[in-house]
Amino acid sequence: KKIYLNYHNLGYSQQIGINKVHPRIFKNHITLLDSIVQNMKGTLDVSITFDDGYESVCRYAKKILEASNITDKKVFIITNYIGKLNSWDFSFFINTYKHLSESEILDMSSSNWEIGSHGTSHRSLLSMSSSEAKDEIVESKKRLEDITGNEIFSIAPPFSHINQKIYDYCGES
Repeated sequence: KKIYLNYHNLGYSQQIGINKVHPRIFKNHITLLDSIVQNMKGTLDVSITFDDGYESVCRYAKKILEASNITDKKVFIITNYIGKLNSWDFSFFINTYKHLSESEILDMSSSNWEIGSHGTSHRSLLSMSSSEAKDEIVESKKRLEDITGNEIFSIAPPFSHINQKIYDYCGES
């Protein structure tokens, strides 16, 4: 059995919205999951993923997860926003957060985090023409491979928007 948990952003400041978790609450989640996994004696596995590639993943989640027995850790990066603020998101003029830098992505990759694509622009792949969607998939994969020096195998399409056509494009790249 496997448990999959997806997060977006961690931090101490207040946020208007639903995608930010206090690091202490995240640590409590991980501590509880770690305990459950140990009690299940190898019959349960946990996968922790982060969409959007915010720098808070490196700042808070990396340390918390290094102290746990959870080994399946992934972060999905929006490549046009590496090292930049989340201007693609509805910020309400106060929810501005920085995305991981190239050096932070490399650090996480070197620390046994799987790096995956979340596209180049955080636009729905279903709203794009076929050529735009293919370019989005190929360009983000190539940029992440250039940064990490590793082949990129995973993609988490923005908004979880996927159909057979997009799935096939991912398999081709």
